[in-house]
Amino acid sequence: MGDAPAVSNLLVDRPVEGLGTACSYPVNPWGQHGDTKNSSRGCLHDRNGFPFPSLWIEHFSASGYSQAVSNPYRITVICLGNICRSPIGEAVLRDRIATAGLAGEVAVDSAGTGDWHIGQGANVKSITTLNEYGYALDHTARQITPSWFANIDLALVMDTSNYADVAALIQTSGAHVELRMMRAFDPALRGITEPDPALDVPDPYHGTMEDFVTVLRMIEAAAAGLVSELPLRVS
Repeated sequence: MGDAPAVSNLLVDRPVEGLGTACSYPVNPWGQHGDTKNSSRGCLHDRNGFPFPSLWIEHFSASGYSQAVSNPYRITVICLGNICRSPIGEAVLRDRIATAGLAGEVAVDSAGTGDWHIGQGANVKSITTLNEYGYALDHTARQITPSWFANIDLALVMDTSNYADVAALIQTSGAHVELRMMRAFDPALRGITEPDPALDVPDPYHGTMEDFVTVLRMIEAAAAGLVSELPLRVS
C-alpha cells in the first residue's frame, strides 16, 4: 500500500470516537489554533491553567527518569473512547516492546477518558488496520479513573484534550505519574513543548481507512522512539 494521505492534526468541534454526529464535545477545547476557547462545551480548566506543565517533572532524577520504577514498568495508552487510537497504540507498543526483548519488563494496556464504549471491542477500522499491518489485539474498551494511577508509570495520551483530562485525573489521584503525549516520542517531533496540538494524533473515527493507516504510522514512529528509551527507564 502506498503512503496514506496526510490527516490534519486539528481536532476541533468534530464528532469523536463513537459520540455520534450530534455530539458537540470538542477534542481540542481551545479552538483550531489553540488560541481561542471553543464555546460548544465548557472545559474543566481556564485558559490560565492550560497548557499544563508535565506533572511528573518534579519527581524525576537528574538523569531525566523516575527514581522509583515499578517492575514491570507500566504504560497506559489513553484516548477518548478507547476504541480507535489507544487500541492501536497498545497493539503497536506491545509489538515493539516484544521485538526489543522487553516484554517481561514492560506492561502495556489502554483506556479512554469517556464511558461511551465500556465493554465494547475496538473500532472495526482499527482492527482491520492492525490486522493488515501484522498486529494483533484482543481488546475490550475501558474507562480510566483516578484510582488507576497508583499502578501506572507512564500515561501516554493522544491529543491535547486527552492531556487536559488526564492531568485533572492525576491531580485528583495524588499519584506521581509521568504524563506525556504519544507523538512527543517521535524523533522527528522532539523539542515541541507538551502539550501542543502539533503533537496530536487525530481522531479517525469518522474517517477513511487511509486515515486509520495515517494514525497507525504516526503511532509507529512514536513507539519506535519510546521503545528506544525503555532500557533506561526500566534499568
